Amino acid sequence: MIFALARRNLWRQPRRTILSTLAIALTTTLMVFMLSFQFGGYLGMIESSMALFDGHLQIQVKGYKKDPSIRKTIDNPNNLLSKIIQNPKVKHAGGRANGFGLLSSPTRSFGAMIIGVQPEHEPGLSTVPKKIVEGRFFSQGADNEIILGQRLAQNLGLKVGDAVTLLGTGLNGSMAVDSLQIIGLFKSGIPEIDRRFAEMPLTRFQETFSIPDQAHSIVLSGASAIALQEEKENILALLDSDSNLVVLDWTELQPPILQAILLDMSSALLIYVVLIIVVTFSLLNSLLMSVLERTREFGMLMALGMKPAILGKVVWVETLMLILFGVLTGLLFGYAISEYYHQTGIYFEAMEEMMAEFGMSGSIYPIIHPFTLFAGPLFISLSIALAGLYPILRIRRLEPVMAMRKI
Repeated sequence: MIFALARRNLWRQPRRTILSTLAIALTTTLMVFMLSFQFGGYLGMIESSMALFDGHLQIQVKGYKKDPSIRKTIDNPNNLLSKIIQNPKVKHAGGRANGFGLLSSPTRSFGAMIIGVQPEHEPGLSTVPKKIVEGRFFSQGADNEIILGQRLAQNLGLKVGDAVTLLGTGLNGSMAVDSLQIIGLFKSGIPEIDRRFAEMPLTRFQETFSIPDQAHSIVLSGASAIALQEEKENILALLDSDSNLVVLDWTELQPPILQAILLDMSSALLIYVVLIIVVTFSLLNSLLMSVLERTREFGMLMALGMKPAILGKVVWVETLMLILFGVLTGLLFGYAISEYYHQTGIYFEAMEEMMAEFGMSGSIYPIIHPFTLFAGPLFISLSIALAGLYPILRIRRLEPVMAMRKI
């Protein structure tokens, strides 16, 4: 009986019911799509930031991140690599070594960060091989070769095929001196990296900097930084308890990215709260009008013996039906729009150049995730449901005689 009364009452004012349902549906659609778009942007930011050098996870000696000393090395990295690669979530893994050196041409010298990489693993760990604009990347078994950032090569006045002299400090203060042939130039889109970074084969790096069979980090990549972050504890379990090694995820490798995301989430949360408040008060006004119009009717029913609790349940069911129809409609449309743009992406031509400076694409791809689908609808439903309690409290305070005098 309660459901039948609620359904009949909703269609006594079809225009109001339709407008109320549309308001809930539109707000739900916006919330689902905005959250999908927002978190898709975050994922793109994380992946773009980690793809160049950091990978999705890194294994390092404890303290190396804060104080990257050449002495803090991982012994026999290949032994550890053979264990890690057995994890099905790890798609690629490779050793890396880092050092600072002075690169010199016949006329100029510039300081650079030198990264030793394993040519056979690096294409799966970094986007540098895909960003070669002149020459080529290392082939397997490469020796006295080096790849420079394009701006670094321009500053040195060198080109592909030229020789460059490397001067640095090796382990225990030894001199690291080498002459290498430039086989490629890369352009990351980030000026600071393009003028300060160079790569050479890990085996040659180990010889030059006197760290035989050692590396400073083991870089891992999987389906995504978020997916591999969930495997952090499993990978940590593979390490010897006395090895003094740690596993770092994207939040530890790139803290500024996490801070930027949290800041953006805070500002977005304010927008979502305002949006929910607006639609809640709109629905509250509609519910109050519905109750006020039926005040005389409620008074007559109470005079005939119907309890206020039953009338309250009728109004409560009306509220729940509005929420159900509106939220389900909005969820369906929000999912459809998000899925469409998840496949095609949303291209921002005006922001492409600015985003390229951070190594990001000019397109953002919304993501479909239980949180982005259900968080917004859940809070909208709870907010409207709580607002719907106020008209019910008014019904409970009605006096039959006074209510029947209402016009």
